[in-house]
Amino acid sequence: MIEPFGPEYNVASPALAKHRRLARNGLQAMTYEQRQAYGAAVERAVLAAQRRELLGANAEPECRPVGDISAAIRAQQSRALLSCPGKVRRARTPHEWETMYREAMPEGFVPSWERAAAAEEAEAQAIAERVMAGGPIFEGGSMELAA
Repeated sequence: MIEPFGPEYNVASPALAKHRRLARNGLQAMTYEQRQAYGAAVERAVLAAQRRELLGANAEPECRPVGDISAAIRAQQSRALLSCPGKVRRARTPHEWETMYREAMPEGFVPSWERAAAAEEAEAQAIAERVMAGGPIFEGGSMELAA
């Protein structure tokens, strides 16, 4: 007697029984399509046996009520929508932030970081004008040196 090659599966199905009857005279007696169908029937029967073994003899697959599934989907979509503004903000460059800030402010508005620089520049300009006119560097001060 010839020993079968490969693992032995104790599986049965109506489709598998039909193909085993056709294969009694050998696989070479079957057409290519019949051999392919026989292989597919074996695969389906083995997967069904594995599924039964995994789930248990009388266990049914876990089914969730439709309300739970739709609530989970709504929660997932809500989280995605709430995280979207943060993603957009993190993607902005400093130039984009500054442009948006300037567009949101009224005409003629000077941002605080430019006001400080403008004040320093105005003070430097005033000192330069006083010195060029022969006056003191600081207001209220004199250029005379104490003797």
